[in-house]
Amino acid sequence: MTLACRRRDRRHVKASPSTPSRFENATDWSWAGRMHKVLVETFIASHAVPPEELVLDFDATDDTVHGKQKGMFFHGY
Repeated sequence: MTLACRRRDRRHVKASPSTPSRFENATDWSWAGRMHKVLVETFIASHAVPPEELVLDFDATDDTVHGKQKGMFFHGY
């Protein structure tokens, strides 16, 4: 995590909060951009042939819809 945030000076890393708290407090837009790049590049590198298209579905859910609920047609599974 320290490398992803480009923070090599560990003197400023807080030791007492839990890891999720440190994660939430250590991020900013610059970090988010770097993390996005790392995740996408890692995904592409995991394929023998890079995919032509990458679809990011941030609204995915695995909850089964029963009956005629509003929005049931947006469930892709």
